[in-house]
Amino acid sequence: MTEAPMWHVSVEWSAPPMTDEDCIDFIEKLGDLRPGITIDDWEHARGKSDEVTYSGVLNVTAETVREAARIGLDRVEGHTGIRAHGVEVVNEDRMRLDLTRPAIPELVGHAEIAELLGVSRQRAAQLASRPDFPPAVMTLKAGPLRVRQDVEKWIPTWTRRPGRPPRQTE
Repeated sequence: MTEAPMWHVSVEWSAPPMTDEDCIDFIEKLGDLRPGITIDDWEHARGKSDEVTYSGVLNVTAETVREAARIGLDRVEGHTGIRAHGVEVVNEDRMRLDLTRPAIPELVGHAEIAELLGVSRQRAAQLASRPDFPPAVMTLKAGPLRVRQDVEKWIPTWTRRPGRPPRQTE
């Protein structure tokens, strides 16, 4: 008989801020599932919400993804007394793959864009000002940065015309 697979179940709920003791209690009460808890206090800290978003991450052994989701939901909702508004279940291989991916995508500035396009940095800056060019995700003193993958997706849409554009005569 084969052993049931391990699933990583993330259950999300919103509630008024929990104390440190509440968080420790959550981890202790669900200890058999090797839990973790993530706290997203961004909106609450900015005064935009009375609630905080929590995510309990559990390791669940179950035959199917649906069974793993049900176990995770039952345990979290049973402990918190709060109805969850989201659940995500991934298998062990996917979890390992997710952990190897960088949390921040590769970013590029004008110099890297110039290399990708085979143009000067000045021309890359001109192209980056086009309305159809991927937007900057942040701007440093060195200039705007864009997600490399977005720029690479844009490149095939660019109609390259070598040489200087013709003079406009009136």
